[in-house]
Amino acid sequence: MKIPIVFWMSLMISLVGCSGAEDEGPYVEGDAYQQQYGGEQGYSQGQGSSRNVPSGGTASAGQRVTVVDRGLNMPMAVVTFPAGWRFFHDVATNMNTAAYDRFLIDIQSPDGMLIRGLGSAQYIHSGGSNFNSLVERMAMAGAQGIEGLRYGEFVPNQRVMAQPRFQRAMQRAQSMGSKQQALHLSFTGTAQGRPVEGRLQVDHTLFLERGQHFGGVVNVVLLISAPDQIETLVKLSDAIDQGIQSNPAYDQARSRVIDAVTARNTVAHKKRMAQNQAQFESHQAMMKGRYQSAYAQNDRWLQNFRNSGGSSGSGSGYSGHDKFIDMIGETTSFNDPNTGTQMRQDGQFDRWATDGQGNYVGSDNPSFDPNAMGGNWQEARPLE
Repeated sequence: MKIPIVFWMSLMISLVGCSGAEDEGPYVEGDAYQQQYGGEQGYSQGQGSSRNVPSGGTASAGQRVTVVDRGLNMPMAVVTFPAGWRFFHDVATNMNTAAYDRFLIDIQSPDGMLIRGLGSAQYIHSGGSNFNSLVERMAMAGAQGIEGLRYGEFVPNQRVMAQPRFQRAMQRAQSMGSKQQALHLSFTGTAQGRPVEGRLQVDHTLFLERGQHFGGVVNVVLLISAPDQIETLVKLSDAIDQGIQSNPAYDQARSRVIDAVTARNTVAHKKRMAQNQAQFESHQAMMKGRYQSAYAQNDRWLQNFRNSGGSSGSGSGYSGHDKFIDMIGETTSFNDPNTGTQMRQDGQFDRWATDGQGNYVGSDNPSFDPNAMGGNWQEARPLE
């Protein structure tokens, strides 16, 4: 089963849409943000679960907000961002599937720059999904309101790949038989009649089996700004990213949910497979019985044909053609002992009986006794 690996790797990518945080221990200091914006870091000083942090504070201190998963009802991480910016988040884990029902994190500047985290999602080739379709679906959802979108091509994100945290993530992926990539592409468009430029940043974990790529997990972030601000926004996004402080207790709680869902899915999958196998074996047994009956009928027909000197019929009016029809149609022909009329009934049984009222019963049981059924039942022997 590869599902547990998929879920575990999705935890390692990032808890929030800004590509993840350092992982040397709980509540790591955000050095890059500290250098550019200053301010004291500390998980306990998060501002709760407010979706819209008001402007305030000095330009050097920045603002902090605690991102809360409303499905687990737990804080995920603390994000620090510049004073005067606004922060929105809406994150909810589905307790039945362990996937995110909702994942949106927006960090907006007063002049329209936007960092939008779209979270993590997985794809499995056998399930009909792939990297390109998944990223395109997430990107289109995140870029709603931008018209005339023009996308470039994905290229390696050398800036991210050079970071120590990515190097560690890549080593972890390799130790688990997977592969880690950092990719980005540029895009342009218009929003409210004004040109905008953006970056689509993707952390991509590829899952391999015997060297073959069968699925993976992506973490997607959109950066959108005026064309002359995009490089500034990329650097600022990196600084915010480095300052994210994840909550280890949340990692553990989400891992437990994932393990429980995986266990349920495994049990359900095994049950479905057992039911499918039982149905297959029942079908095989039924078909085997039909074939054996057809072969027996054919053998009897051939034997009778040889014994009659190759005649195509008999004195009973039961021709070779009639026998062939009974064989392929899985029917039996006999003369009704009450009327003398030749009858054909569904089923290929060795013994038959009729009550003279148009009712017929067939059986392969050697002990079959029409007289034991009560009424005026008489045996009707199949024609040969």
